[in-house]
Amino acid sequence: GPGTLTDLYLEGRALFSRDQVVGLTGRAAGEHPARASLLELEASLPGQPGTFISHAEMRTYMHDTLLRDTDQMSMAHGLETRSPFRTPSDFRTLANLHVSRCSCS
Repeated sequence: GPGTLTDLYLEGRALFSRDQVVGLTGRAAGEHPARASLLELEASLPGQPGTFISHAEMRTYMHDTLLRDTDQMSMAHGLETRSPFRTPSDFRTLANLHVSRCSCS
């Protein structure tokens, strides 16, 4: 099983498990391209798993999947979606929020 929060996150976001990749292709899966940077991020946020997951979502899933899929699906139906404009300052402010202060339900 995964040994780090980074590995757990990447495994949870993968389409196929490592065993399934071996079964389908006959060879081991390679390392995720974002793994090294996510390990650095994890090390910089000790004891803050919620903050790590939020950052990981912004760096990988939101950027690589959600934005691409939104664009493709909206264009397939003749729609154009717009993402709200955010400044680097907005992201720094959001990054400094602690999950424990949020009332998520």
